[in-house]
Amino acid sequence: MSRALVLKHDTPPWLKVLLEASSLSGEGAWEGSFKGHTHGGEPFDFRLRMCLRIGADVIEGDGKGIDFPRQDKESRTFALTGSVFARAVEAQLHFDAAYLRRTALLCDGEFSLNRRKIAGTWQLPCFTGCGCKIAASGVYELRTTFRTNNIEPSES
Repeated sequence: MSRALVLKHDTPPWLKVLLEASSLSGEGAWEGSFKGHTHGGEPFDFRLRMCLRIGADVIEGDGKGIDFPRQDKESRTFALTGSVFARAVEAQLHFDAAYLRRTALLCDGEFSLNRRKIAGTWQLPCFTGCGCKIAASGVYELRTTFRTNNIEPSES
């Protein structure tokens, strides 16, 4: 039986939205806060702003840290790649800062029902070679600020 036939006759409307690639595609500005602690127990909180492109099973984008990385001379830009399954989101943020290029900030989360928020957990694997395995970890929340077909992350 073809997918079209199944969707046309047997699938509830809320599931059709999740299965149709065109229903999830979009581009928009998102901003979020990341709260957590370093391996040594110090508070480690920061904010990011990004432009995300979200498809049926893929999420990608680019952005800039508002206050991360903290070193003045380091680039704050990053690229985001990941996957979406129903409401679940897994993403990796690859920062351009020299000291973070060998590892990615890992995020696992979930879309809100209205798909205007993503919340979950994050971790930054060790990037110094000290053997700690996880340099920092915590929780995050991203919120869409607006949707458009052509936006750039705001500078701050």
